[in-house]
Amino acid sequence: MALIKILVGAAIGAVIGYITNYIAIKMLFRPLEEKRIFGIRVPFTPGLIPKEKSRIAKSVGEAVGKYLLSSEAILESLKTQRLKDKVRNNIFNFICSLKDKKLNVKKLLTIMVKDKEIAVENELKMLITNTALNKFESEDVVERISDHLLAFVDVKLNEEPLLIKDYFAGNGFKSFLNDLMKKSQDQGYIRDSISKIITNKKISLIENNTKLFEIVPVEVFTGINLYIFNEKETIASEIKELVRNPEVADKIKENITSKVLNNMNPLVSMFLNDETLYTKVLDFVDGYLDDEVNRIEIVKYLNSYVDSYKDKTVAEVLEKIPVNIQDEILKNISTKIESRILNSDIANLISKKISEKVNSLSSYDEIISSFRSTYREDIKEVVKREIVKLVNSEDIKVLVYHAVDDTVNKMMNKNISNKFIDTVNSYVSDIAGGLYDKVLTRYIPTLINDIKIAPIVEKQINEFEVDYAEKIIIEIADKELKSITWLGALLGAILGIISPIINGLF
Repeated sequence: MALIKILVGAAIGAVIGYITNYIAIKMLFRPLEEKRIFGIRVPFTPGLIPKEKSRIAKSVGEAVGKYLLSSEAILESLKTQRLKDKVRNNIFNFICSLKDKKLNVKKLLTIMVKDKEIAVENELKMLITNTALNKFESEDVVERISDHLLAFVDVKLNEEPLLIKDYFAGNGFKSFLNDLMKKSQDQGYIRDSISKIITNKKISLIENNTKLFEIVPVEVFTGINLYIFNEKETIASEIKELVRNPEVADKIKENITSKVLNNMNPLVSMFLNDETLYTKVLDFVDGYLDDEVNRIEIVKYLNSYVDSYKDKTVAEVLEKIPVNIQDEILKNISTKIESRILNSDIANLISKKISEKVNSLSSYDEIISSFRSTYREDIKEVVKREIVKLVNSEDIKVLVYHAVDDTVNKMMNKNISNKFIDTVNSYVSDIAGGLYDKVLTRYIPTLINDIKIAPIVEKQINEFEVDYAEKIIIEIADKELKSITWLGALLGAILGIISPIINGLF
């Protein structure tokens, strides 16, 4: 009888333990929603997992992202030799497969980028064009191009200037100078320029109230005075000739009649006439001028008159000269200077001097250097500037693009040889490992961090239906959950056996 009680207790305990654990496992997932009776929430509804779904998803996401699928863990997985070999083998097999397809570059591009080959081809052309143009614009390339051009120019510049020597040795340059001078004379270039310079200078002197001694050296006045003194006999002779000039003689006679004879007593004037008195004047003038002392006095007077002009302004001197006379003087001066500059003697002299100078030089470089020693640097700067301008011009950009376009099109239609494929395969095989490690080290950690695994896991769990999650968990842990259920039955049976024994003891 006691045994039956024990067995019955064990059976009841086992059933209760089994049912309790089974219900407990089911309550993890069920019910899916909160249940209410008469408006009062039924305890333990919804189930634990539906109720705490968001919190569980967040915790699982953080655990997976931080501990299970951390960047370090993923990197370690990707760094395995097996995966590295697999990547290398896949690349090797892909490249080897190209041998049987008899591809040209265009078809290969189509295989690699599908329907975007035209866009990729155009992008490649633009990339090559811009790279070439940018390379040409770089200071280093511009410097090298200009150096090469100058090296070529230097070869020519160091040659003997035979053409120039022949030109100056013959009549070519002389004829050119004579023609140029004749043309200048005919068109009045030099004459007009000289007139303009003198006129501008005259205006400046007048506006600045410049005095004569400021522009005329004192030695000039001294020289004039000395000249007058040395020519006193000539001056005296000229005065004698002047008073005997018919026009001057008539003027003197008219003055004798009007000023002397008309004012004298008529009786006295009967014995005198203008001719008689004019003869007396001539005798007086001759006698006066023949005296050395009187000549010196005349010289002193003339010298004092000349000296008085030192302190006169240019304006004061010019205002006493009529404008038409000034213009005539200016014209004569300009013409005289022009005739001194533009003549065959000057042309021959210039030609001779230049020819002698050119013949003494051994190269074009010496000729140019004699005019400008830094001409090489000047040429280089001009060349560099023109290269940059040329490269930046639309014409060159179009020309380079067309050249690149033609080259790329030819390349696209060129068949890929098996030898080339083998070479590429060998090269890729050699660098694949190192390139793979480089990509893993440099880019993958950043990529993993940017992916943010925790939010992805959390989002995926939140999107799962609870019954689907239940199905997954049960499929994964079916054996374990059943073991837990039977463990409940076992514990219930043990408690059912122990309970009667304890009751029997007490």
